[in-house]
Amino acid sequence: MDRGYQLALPVSVPTLAPPSFPVPNLVEPLVGRDDDDSLLRQVLADHRLVTIIGAGGVGKTSLATRVASSLDQSTTHWIALALLTSNDELIRIIAAATRSEVSVQAAETSAESLARAMRNFSGLLVLDNAEHLIDLVRTFVASVLAHAPHTRFLITSQVPLRVFGEQIYPLLPLATPNLDASSAEVGRKCRSAVLLQGGANGDTV
Repeated sequence: MDRGYQLALPVSVPTLAPPSFPVPNLVEPLVGRDDDDSLLRQVLADHRLVTIIGAGGVGKTSLATRVASSLDQSTTHWIALALLTSNDELIRIIAAATRSEVSVQAAETSAESLARAMRNFSGLLVLDNAEHLIDLVRTFVASVLAHAPHTRFLITSQVPLRVFGEQIYPLLPLATPNLDASSAEVGRKCRSAVLLQGGANGDTV
């Protein structure tokens, strides 16, 4: 009786990649924000929590996208809060982005637990449109700043978080200069939208 021979080859079993939260691509070029781009990079390099605040449609997301896309993409995670409808969703998606294990209980309890689970996480979390879940974002960010020393935040919001250590970056609409204005006057008007001094509840750039 003939015996056949079979060649046993190792079988490669695909593994599921961890969830990815990449910085989105800019849909259109960011015009007139070169000064903001440069200054925001400097502020972000020196502070763990930077919040870009401004009215809806002023360009907060576009500016954050441009700055975040210039950073190390392996440690930069973009989370679009406008797409979330509950506090539990926010906890779960941040846990996935940071590969942290946490059980979802009450929202505030889960935020505290997640912050503690992130104690060894190192990277930048970009939270876009934080005003949609501002109370939970405030609780979570404050807890992370206390328990995860290597985590940094870049946040866009229509209102500040009012968390200790928050660096507020106010973004105003671009100035529209007169058609007969000189080049110097055009530049002055555009730059005037960049810097504001003061702030009672946080440091303002």
